[in-house]
Amino acid sequence: MSFDNVKLGSLLEVLTDYHANGAYKKLKENVELLDQPDYAIIIRTTNFEKQNFDADLKYVTEHAYNFLAKSKVQAGDIIMNKIANAGSSYLMPDLGKPVSLAMNLFLLRVNPLKANPTFVYIYLKVHEAYVKSFANGSVTKTITKDAVRNLEIQLPERSVQDWIERAYYSLTHKIQLNRQTNQTLEHIAQALFKSWFVDFEPTRAKIAAKQAGHDPERAAMATISGKTVAELDQLDAAQLAQLKTTAALFPDGLVESELGEVPEGWSVASLDTVAKLDTTSVKPNKEPEKLWEHYSIPSFDVDESPSYELGVEIKSNKYKVDPNSVLSSKLNPHFPRTWWPDVEDDNAAICSTEFMQFIPVVSSHRAFLQGLILSKPVQEGIMQRVTGSTGSRQRAQPKQVAVMKVILPRTELINLYSAKLEGMSVTKAKLIKENSTLATLRDTLLPKLLSGELSPTQAETA
Repeated sequence: MSFDNVKLGSLLEVLTDYHANGAYKKLKENVELLDQPDYAIIIRTTNFEKQNFDADLKYVTEHAYNFLAKSKVQAGDIIMNKIANAGSSYLMPDLGKPVSLAMNLFLLRVNPLKANPTFVYIYLKVHEAYVKSFANGSVTKTITKDAVRNLEIQLPERSVQDWIERAYYSLTHKIQLNRQTNQTLEHIAQALFKSWFVDFEPTRAKIAAKQAGHDPERAAMATISGKTVAELDQLDAAQLAQLKTTAALFPDGLVESELGEVPEGWSVASLDTVAKLDTTSVKPNKEPEKLWEHYSIPSFDVDESPSYELGVEIKSNKYKVDPNSVLSSKLNPHFPRTWWPDVEDDNAAICSTEFMQFIPVVSSHRAFLQGLILSKPVQEGIMQRVTGSTGSRQRAQPKQVAVMKVILPRTELINLYSAKLEGMSVTKAKLIKENSTLATLRDTLLPKLLSGELSPTQAETA
């Protein structure tokens, strides 16, 4: 396979940044970042790093967007950090909304007549160390426009560029579908837990129905199913029977407790009533040749998939991970990290001591435990049990968290919820691991294709 060595600048039709739009004073007068949705999104590094373009977004008005005319972002543009992690590149997705560039970033738009834009992004990503070598600075590294223009790109013929783009999108699309599936599953699980065990919606539906002289059981059935009472008649006998059984598990009254109103027959107890805090310690470096399945904070933040490391590489003590546990980060808990470990070998699974490991007292209640830990009341309770100042490293106090008061429904309802959600949590964990495998395949395949070590034909038959 032959290559042409070209300067990146010769392939670009746009190389710009936020400050191309005017002096600091004019920018300050015309642009204000907003937390609430508005006309356009200001795209930032954090959105790419977290692979999250639905939350934690900043916005600008239509006036500000038009003022920033020189840095309007299009789907398929390459976004590059110019300061702090200078040289890291990202590919802009289609967000279906006007997008403008944040500060400290470059926007690179490849002329599609000169090269495949996605191929150029892939090349920059695979050769990121080379790109970063052009960054200067003793404390904070920065990269200049001139350095970006002078980066050298090895271009194969266009048909090969296009094939590599298709291979990249095939793997990336599957990863994105898995992420979307997991986001949907998580939304369903958290919404159901909130409805049943935080807002007590089926119980409140029964109370309201009784007060109105209606059938409380059917009101609860409607609430549980997300349908109106009239729509229940469209369901078949088996569905109605299942809904009726579920509705019967919810009381038809509320009583006062130390945590406020709770459904009759439910209790207030400490978290350790349903989950044991486990701190069984392991020293991985005592078995230097053993491959450990490591649930760490960095691994969670990247893709929620554990890393695999030899004992010799792990210097500090860890906790042994129980296959039936739920992990919750005690480090900076304002950013919740709650993990459902999908353990391959329980004798080789470890986690950072920055996690609190909870094991359900009743083994089949793991899904309920996960929902409980993720719920707003428990997350707020964890934040009330931290040490350290805001803006620095805060840590929850595990022993205090373990005895915090929580609301517990009847065992039959915990059984039902856990059975209903267990499959979702298992599926989510499996898809996370599948994404890790796909990402490894992508990151192994692409460099070989770019270097010519592997041809498209060889890749297809491998």
